[in-house]
Amino acid sequence: MLIRSSDNGFSICDATIARYISSTRSTTQTKNQTMRNYYVLFLLFFLLNTKISFGQSGFQLINAINKQALEIPSFTDDDSSELAALGDILKDKKVIGLGEATHGTREFFVYKAKLIRYLIKNHNLKLVLFESNMSGLDGLNNYIQNKTTGDLNTVIKQSWLFSIYRTQEVADLIEWIRIYNQNKPEYEKVRFGGIDMHYTYYIINDILKKTGLSKLLTQQQKDALINLNKLWQKGEPKLNSKQKSNYLALTSELYKLIKKQNIGDSSSIYKQDIRLLEQSIMFNNRPDIPANKIRDKFMAENIIWAAARTAPNQKVAVWAHNGHISHGLYRNYKAMGVYLKQKYKTKYYALGLLVGVGYARLWNSRSPTKDYQFYKSPLPNIKNTDAIEYTLKQAKYANFFLDLSSPALEETIKDFMSLPHMVRVAGAQVVPSEQDVNLKINVQKSFDGILFFRNTTEAIGI
Repeated sequence: MLIRSSDNGFSICDATIARYISSTRSTTQTKNQTMRNYYVLFLLFFLLNTKISFGQSGFQLINAINKQALEIPSFTDDDSSELAALGDILKDKKVIGLGEATHGTREFFVYKAKLIRYLIKNHNLKLVLFESNMSGLDGLNNYIQNKTTGDLNTVIKQSWLFSIYRTQEVADLIEWIRIYNQNKPEYEKVRFGGIDMHYTYYIINDILKKTGLSKLLTQQQKDALINLNKLWQKGEPKLNSKQKSNYLALTSELYKLIKKQNIGDSSSIYKQDIRLLEQSIMFNNRPDIPANKIRDKFMAENIIWAAARTAPNQKVAVWAHNGHISHGLYRNYKAMGVYLKQKYKTKYYALGLLVGVGYARLWNSRSPTKDYQFYKSPLPNIKNTDAIEYTLKQAKYANFFLDLSSPALEETIKDFMSLPHMVRVAGAQVVPSEQDVNLKINVQKSFDGILFFRNTTEAIGI
């Protein structure tokens, strides 16, 4: 039998019913055909009632979501009706993970920027960290601190901010923070940084250009770093185990060198520079899953180091992919958020951002030219009924927030969210089909809250 589903529930295909009625009205049917028709009628009745029962359960879930969801009526600061409630939830948190299902959705970027501005103005948010290189963002942070001037787009392009975040939405946030910081004392200024250790080349450049650190190195150590950097001139090399061992021994030498120096707070910063070098060498030339597993662990370590340099009452926002901020298993390994939850416990809040349909600014790794250009890429329609977005898109609000950590969360929602569901995890790449971007994830164990956007557009590149 042919059964079709719709956003309003389930119904039997009209054409099938018509064919059945026509067959039962035939006066030329044999007795056996009549019996088969009775069987078909029984089967139709059984399937219809099964679907009705499922639909009623689905309606209960949607009604519960409609009741407890907090609508996002707009993306402008002038309409902050939902921000006060969000602020109450986040006011006691130390680290707030702001996720994203894609790295190129305009609505994600605009709303996260809105939330960050609200937390800066009302809840003492003082550090904004991006899923981007920890080294190489000094110029951008200096711009935000009003220590340098210049064209913002140029400053961004000259920084080592990942290209996925070289967008107008992120630029607007950076400019807003710069204006906010004007005439503020140093302890009240908002700072900007990264969490990643991806590119050894940038890390070594950062070490060598820091006069205070560079002057501590022997010429032999400088030459070793320069030689390592030469390996990166034609792209990221694949270090073998012997090379890794040699360069890790170099980082051990550098640790010992700094330990001997009495350089106060700079010692902590220089040790972190060397730790980034150590991380990047360990990360190099690993297969996909092992590389991502160790990357998430290192990014969490870097966040914890940066957060420790803020005052106890100051907040830290981490802007990254859902898969990183999640405090559950992701592709069967511990995501970055797992380590943050272990460290901060209830002081860490993971906010997952989910997308319905629309477009995103993505690049195509499958392109024969490997040009890594960004495109306005459509997101496949959600057809899999097991996908959490399939359920969320039926809610009455187009865009909404749902606090999964709330003690008042209805049991219907808890039961649904406590089971693994397919969830979109597109990242930065063009999406050929729905199957390419869905992973089975336990949403309740991964996120403390979710933001859902039914229809989206692509971020604006600069």
